[in-house]
Amino acid sequence: MNIPWAESGTTDADYIHAFQQIVMPIATEFAPELVISKCGCVHLQCSSHLPKAVSAGFDAADGDILGECCVTPAGYAHMTYMLSTLAGGKVVAALEVSLTPETPNFVL
Repeated sequence: MNIPWAESGTTDADYIHAFQQIVMPIATEFAPELVISKCGCVHLQCSSHLPKAVSAGFDAADGDILGECCVTPAGYAHMTYMLSTLAGGKVVAALEVSLTPETPNFVL
């Protein structure tokens, strides 16, 4: 699922609102077997040979020049907590290398 923003500079509050109103209801209905927190967007994976999974990413990190958003480590922690209510709490967190040297890497 991709939620486009009308402008850059979206904040923790913007993302958490979207999570509460859009992402979590859809992800709850999807009923994943695993949540994967990694660099990228929120994806729903449904394949006969792979577990149903939700993956969420860090492209919106404050300071990421490509994402141009302002999500803080506290915002990511809150969204990760919300995701942990899925899949019986089975969450895998992985951090990929930044796309640009200027992009901060946050570890939750």
